[in-house]
Amino acid sequence: VLNADDKAVMRYSKGMGKARRITFSLRGNGGDYHLDSDGFLLQTFPDGGMLAWGNEEDIPLFGKHNMANVLVAIAMTNAFDIDEDVIGN
Repeated sequence: VLNADDKAVMRYSKGMGKARRITFSLRGNGGDYHLDSDGFLLQTFPDGGMLAWGNEEDIPLFGKHNMANVLVAIAMTNAFDIDEDVIGN
């Protein structure tokens, strides 16, 4: 899971070959998982569809760095096909 807001990380990821790349972004940099301007945690699909995982106001953690942690946790559970109910716990 790569931080799409970090230019160095994204440059490095180009050398990953055929490895699966999952990205997240707090700044709207086109991450597969991102925080939009209204505070929604969104997942974007290749066909352009989106899924809202909730709003940052629903998460009892403070700071944008914690929103990044939540996005990464959601991305990792999806990458490993972990049931969605586990994410809320």
